[in-house]
Amino acid sequence: MKLTVSFIIIFVAIIVGRAFIVNYAINNQNINADLFKFVSMGRALVLGILASFYSVRFFVIKPISIMQNYITEIASGDFRVEIPKSIINKKDEFVTITHALQYMQSSIQEIIINIIKKSKEVSTNSDSLAATSKKVSTTAQNLNQIVDDLRENISRFKV
Repeated sequence: MKLTVSFIIIFVAIIVGRAFIVNYAINNQNINADLFKFVSMGRALVLGILASFYSVRFFVIKPISIMQNYITEIASGDFRVEIPKSIINKKDEFVTITHALQYMQSSIQEIIINIIKKSKEVSTNSDSLAATSKKVSTTAQNLNQIVDDLRENISRFKV
């Protein structure tokens, strides 16, 4: 929105300025009107191109470059990185993308925190299960020993 408004303002200013200059030249007839129209149109074209280049560079390329750096940092696994305030505080089309990227970052952080939490729970439960398994194994060995002792004692009484 801001980019569109800036283009409109620039081109309206160029057209109005050109109209005033052409009107002045025609009314005063100090110079050849056709030559002046041609020169003023050339100036307007050059100014329009320069203004467009500056506007596109400032309002489009710079924010995209900043967001690209931010996304690259997130992709490398650094979720502590923040989008610069200069992008967040803008009132243009990039704000929607910025908010979506921030939401994505916080969602991924939550997922990672939950995975770490669940991983610790699994590790704790695994340790507990290993300890229980060891107790069961020891108890089974003791029962096996008792059964063997009983068998041996029973076999002594039969003879």
